[in-house]
Amino acid sequence: MSINKERAWETLKALSFERVTGTEDEKRAAELLKSICEKAGVEAWLEPYEIVQTSIDKVELSVLGENGKTYNVIGVGGSGSTPDEGIVAPFVYIEDASDATLGYVKGKIAVTNGMVNAKTCRRLKELGALAFVSVHGGLWDDERLVKEPRPKDMRGKKSPEFPGVSMRIEDMEALVRDHKGSELRLVIKTERQMVTAHNVVAVIPGARMPEEEVVLTAHYDSVRWSSGAWDNATGSVAIMEMFHHYLANKPDRTVRFVWCGSEEIGLKGSEKYCEAHKDDLKKIIYNVNFDMLGNTLGQRYFACSACEEVLHAFQFFAKVKGIAFNSKLELASSDSTSFAKAGVPSSTIGKGAPRGGAEIHSYHDMIERLDPDTLYRDVNFSLEYVDMVVNAAVNPIPKELSKTVKEKIDQAAKRMAEIDGEEKKDEKKDEEKK
Repeated sequence: MSINKERAWETLKALSFERVTGTEDEKRAAELLKSICEKAGVEAWLEPYEIVQTSIDKVELSVLGENGKTYNVIGVGGSGSTPDEGIVAPFVYIEDASDATLGYVKGKIAVTNGMVNAKTCRRLKELGALAFVSVHGGLWDDERLVKEPRPKDMRGKKSPEFPGVSMRIEDMEALVRDHKGSELRLVIKTERQMVTAHNVVAVIPGARMPEEEVVLTAHYDSVRWSSGAWDNATGSVAIMEMFHHYLANKPDRTVRFVWCGSEEIGLKGSEKYCEAHKDDLKKIIYNVNFDMLGNTLGQRYFACSACEEVLHAFQFFAKVKGIAFNSKLELASSDSTSFAKAGVPSSTIGKGAPRGGAEIHSYHDMIERLDPDTLYRDVNFSLEYVDMVVNAAVNPIPKELSKTVKEKIDQAAKRMAEIDGEEKKDEKKDEEKK
């Protein structure tokens, strides 16, 4: 296999910088991937698309009164804005979203350590709460989280226009313990704007069956305050090494390489790709996605969004190679899911961390947690697996998804439909108030 360990590691180092979707740094990473393909003599191109991003222009949280204190907080993108002067109200601590607890939120700022998504915000808003404060980080995080907190975004399809901020768990502990009965002043000013992000695409035509395609994907964007070395420069490097391999070893089937943007904000890049290439999806026999490889300690996983036959074939192959995988039928929290929802048999190969091990989505995601030998082994195994399909005498991937995968897709669609319904109710209420 034409995997070059030194080249892969150098590419990884070159990609290990903050690559937030829609920013100049994301564009710089896209251009870097494109230039590597072009230097190898293969045409590559950027496919731009527009998505909505939220900027947070101002955020403050202060305790009023004699024991007043100002806390360092970050705004929750897409939650909503306060008036210029902010919201002044007493706070109430709620442990979770149970009805018994939420009965105390009317006219108050809800402080919670629980999950705050669009649905929870709608519930709080209906019960008369004025805003929310959630938590980020861990109790033992160092001072870098104070100076460089990562902006959070509202989880959900659309903002319920309910202002929210997030504070360190250590600060929330102090707030709830030391300022019982106090009023808070909360200010957050947000703005939604359209930004341009990109997918990067290159194709190596097949020599024997060019009409059949295997699509290899990996997302190249990162979150803020993270080099994104592990998540997911490693996956991007993996398919780049496979690109070099198939350039040197002509594949029987066409191999398409898609470096996806905007995965970290909800698989947006791969969704946009599938939307823009609906007719081309018919040619794809299999999508293999790569998300996080090369960490020194951890457990490899195979999320199969295809059928039982594909799952069992992979399990057999992994045993032959003597590499342990946690493999099952499921939708991965990665770009293979976009292809599966579009009806394409798909899978994601990756490697998680043991408890207390390497971290993603923070400044802890750094190249020092990775190992060039482990990355080489992960990429080499992945290529051997992909190569079986690319050069198979006949297409070995059934054009079907298992009942389990279909049920998971239906469940996801149902959740989105419920969110859409709640949003339409909110819009109707807003119109009635106007």
